[in-house]
Amino acid sequence: MEQLLTDRQTQILDAAVAIIGESGMTGLTIRNVARSVGITEPGVYRHFPSKLELLKALLGRVETTMGGHYLATVKEGEPGREPREILTAFFTAMFQEFRTMPALIPLLFTDELFHQEPRLRLSVSSMVEAQISRFSILAQRFQREGFWRRDIDPEQIAVILLGTVRLTVIRIGPDDDPEKRAAAVASLLQSLFAAAG
Repeated sequence: MEQLLTDRQTQILDAAVAIIGESGMTGLTIRNVARSVGITEPGVYRHFPSKLELLKALLGRVETTMGGHYLATVKEGEPGREPREILTAFFTAMFQEFRTMPALIPLLFTDELFHQEPRLRLSVSSMVEAQISRFSILAQRFQREGFWRRDIDPEQIAVILLGTVRLTVIRIGPDDDPEKRAAAVASLLQSLFAAAG
């Protein structure tokens, strides 16, 4: 979960995202961040002791955003909602996020981050495991409610689901309609996992 950030830390993270969007991960340097924010490099280091800590904070922000979308669309108190409806709502929110902030994509879905900072592998792995856990619980719910078949391990469903999302996000173009893409992915998953009958 993302820790509480000061206004300056938020400004620094916003600048980092903008730099990634313009120049890729290789353009993300403390010097470039400082220049973008209008402070000195030591000023950046006062808020993030290293580039590694800055990247960890960015990942924490992404995880908080994804978790927020999940909680907003997947309400445990609403049993009986069809998987297609729930997944379409979640994927629409996520695809819209990635379309408006494409710089988030290399943070989550490419190996570029690891090449630049291999020590982040644990942070990214932790975030992926959190997503798998969420979707495993959701798959169990759909199985329990009779929507999805029960002969597939929920964790395997979650892995397939996240893999499908990853490929879809990478292929999203600036003119794509996030809701149409989301509905297509949700329909595909429903077709794969729908219970017989």
